[in-house]
Amino acid sequence: YLAYTNQAEAEHILLHEGTHQFVHMAMDFPIPSAYRRYFVAEMDSLFCVPIWLNEGLATYVESSRFENGKLFVGGINNDRLRHLQKLIEDGKAPSLEDLFRVEQKDFTVEYYAVAWGIVYWFLKDPVPAEAKRRRKVLKSYVDACKKGFFDNPEADFSKRFNPDGKGLNKDFIQQWRQYAKDEGLATFLRLTIGEKVSMDKWQSRWLEWIKARKADEKM
Repeated sequence: YLAYTNQAEAEHILLHEGTHQFVHMAMDFPIPSAYRRYFVAEMDSLFCVPIWLNEGLATYVESSRFENGKLFVGGINNDRLRHLQKLIEDGKAPSLEDLFRVEQKDFTVEYYAVAWGIVYWFLKDPVPAEAKRRRKVLKSYVDACKKGFFDNPEADFSKRFNPDGKGLNKDFIQQWRQYAKDEGLATFLRLTIGEKVSMDKWQSRWLEWIKARKADEKM
């Protein structure tokens, strides 16, 4: 914070990074009690939130503003919007599947822009009824993350990662990351897109929605 002389920029960074901390506290998947012994004492949960959602929420909140001692969240992030619209115009916007598959180390500014755009799509729309529907879908997705994408977390965790009853594999963490990535995409497709619309068609509609957005618009 002290390294930034521009107060607005410093506030945006604090809001962005602070959101990550909140996401971890609110959305981590609790390790089933039967498996706590496999982890260090301080570790009681596993991160199950996809990178796109973690960064998308952070970029959504980073554009909040302080006025008269109050924090106003939800305004459009003009920098992310302009960048995303330029990516779309140039045909360089990462695909939805790439967004779900990319590793954190490869999560470049292009992915940040797309992640912001998807979260903004979930939370804002000029039609109130549609905005309400999308928020409900996002809540269902967040709830699925918190349950580790399991219907019955305790039992399903064992079936997935300890089918022979001999304990967790030494490569469990890598397996977990791949599982969370695969299930994160599958759950997104099921809740957001459904069976009647292809991923490409949904992305095409979303890109058109983003292109129609205006800087400083209020919804």
